[in-house]
Amino acid sequence: MTKAKRRTTPFNQVLIALQFYGTGTFQTVVGNVLKYSQATVCRSIHDVSRAFFMIAHDHINFPPNLLQGVCDANGHFLSVNETKPGSVHDSTMFKTSALGLQCVQGEFGTGFLFGDSGYVCTPYLVTPFNINSNDEENFLKNKTPRSYSPSGH
Repeated sequence: MTKAKRRTTPFNQVLIALQFYGTGTFQTVVGNVLKYSQATVCRSIHDVSRAFFMIAHDHINFPPNLLQGVCDANGHFLSVNETKPGSVHDSTMFKTSALGLQCVQGEFGTGFLFGDSGYVCTPYLVTPFNINSNDEENFLKNKTPRSYSPSGH
């Protein structure tokens, strides 16, 4: 029931939930737009989400393919690779992609790509440099005056 004591039909509950899913906004905003209380919106989202969950395994299938993309600085895709189904490590997928093979052959000159820590650093693929906190503290200890303390005291 809403503030106006009207019944919320299953159809309206689905509409409320879809409005919430589609906008990603607050429940009160959805309620204000559709003229329902926040509590009704909350119950509708809960009920519809639960109903979707109960039937999802029969109707929703996710293929086990990995998708790997490379973007330029403007967010435009330069390469998309979806050739390896299943569970393959990112670096293996890149090495066997057309772009990865072009990089190995030096087709891009001195240019390079940025990758995350799941990739090996190469002359054409730059990855983050991780410093263990203990290594960092040891480095700072050796480079600072004797009054250094990791706790800041």
